Amino acid sequence: MTEVSPLVIPELKITLFRGHINEVLSVAFSPDNTMVASGSQDWSLRFWNAKTGAQVGNGKALTAFVTSVAFSPNGKRIAAATSNGTISLWDVMTRIPILHWDVGERKNPVRSILFSPDSEYLVSGSEDGAVRVWNVRTGKETWRHLESTEPVHSATFSPNGRLLAYGSTGGVIKIWDVAKQTEKPHLTGHSGVIFSVAFSSDGKLIASGSFDGTVRVWDTETGNRIWCLNGPEKMIGFYSVLFSPDGKYVIAGSSDNAVRIWSVLTGKLVREFNKYRFGVLSIALSRDGRKMVLSTSHDLSPFIFSVLDFGSPNLGTLPPEEALLYI
Repeated sequence: MTEVSPLVIPELKITLFRGHINEVLSVAFSPDNTMVASGSQDWSLRFWNAKTGAQVGNGKALTAFVTSVAFSPNGKRIAAATSNGTISLWDVMTRIPILHWDVGERKNPVRSILFSPDSEYLVSGSEDGAVRVWNVRTGKETWRHLESTEPVHSATFSPNGRLLAYGSTGGVIKIWDVAKQTEKPHLTGHSGVIFSVAFSSDGKLIASGSFDGTVRVWDTETGNRIWCLNGPEKMIGFYSVLFSPDGKYVIAGSSDNAVRIWSVLTGKLVREFNKYRFGVLSIALSRDGRKMVLSTSHDLSPFIFSVLDFGSPNLGTLPPEEALLYI
């Protein structure tokens, strides 16, 4: 039997971010990888130096839990959504609010927000079951689809902006062709609430995370399921999913206090970080995939979150067969 030589992997550098006084619900990287934004139950949107963890701005002009944050692809704006049904836009350079609007006619909690690739529009999923698209110059609604009376936890644009995908409480992923104004065939198979959906960087794949204990990878064009990636227990939930920038990996944060990374090529688990005390609510990657920021639920004071530095782009570019040695 051939002896496998130990693989030398640099130890991950971990930077802790301290300052929030309540649970951090959402985190995001700026497009230039220099800044991290976080939204919290302490009613604040905060800005941080991604390298040092130092706080560089604090948006306190909010009146409820900050449920979702997102940078515009052009790096000029950041959006923040709240539990009392508002969306606000902030200038990244000055860290001051420039536009604010209500979602719907009542206090309707917004669950997720994300910019279009051209930075001109924002898609939101909310408690009232509606998916809405907003013009970020005016704050006016340009499109709406009422999914159901159940919350929409995640909605996202494809990288070319032509498709809009969103997950339902009923476990179905729906895809809307923005250009043709038609709905594509539904992606079915999940048996629980879908908390997160994401496109790969080339738009050919969609990943979805659900509270049925699975992360699924789909072919965008055909709607075929490519992988059903299981957690260790069926009843765990996946709060947040995304692809690595090169499309080779799927990353997911889960309710059993772990971050897992699977190979898209083989469907096998290649890395796992499970030293967290509580469920991983939100994860985001820097544009080059070298760093990952994550926040956990019900963490203890001072409600820290962290950035992991893999040392090189695309999660350290570890081949699956090598990374498996270190789980």
